[in-house]
Amino acid sequence: RVHIHGTMLQNGSSSDRTLTFRIKYGASTIIGDITAAIPRNALARAFALDVWLAGNGATNAQTASAKLEYSAISNASVAGTGDLATTEFVPGQTLVGTSAVDSTAAQTFSVTTVTSAAAGTQTFTRMYAIAELVK
Repeated sequence: RVHIHGTMLQNGSSSDRTLTFRIKYGASTIIGDITAAIPRNALARAFALDVWLAGNGATNAQTASAKLEYSAISNASVAGTGDLATTEFVPGQTLVGTSAVDSTAAQTFSVTTVTSAAAGTQTFTRMYAIAELVK
């Protein structure tokens, strides 16, 4: 399980409001999905991304899920200026996928994001990440 927290900025045009998540295990892209449109705002908002990778009944079968949630109030959770009663996280969509990688050999696990436009008006910045082994 991996928890990633940070800030995101979506301040581009209306067509610049999505992120593509690529979650890889070994050479296999388990999840390569595009998020729903993220509301545009000039201020950064906090986000939390949770990713689960699990065996699926055999050493060469895996399943993964990922969920992105972000602050409903721009900059509130980031700068500490928000009212806790109104600073809520918007429920995100859950992304799922499967792979067939030999987990008895050493494998690389990676989580990357790609913004829908290469512009400074759209950023996704990791502040920290926590990886846990759950048995």
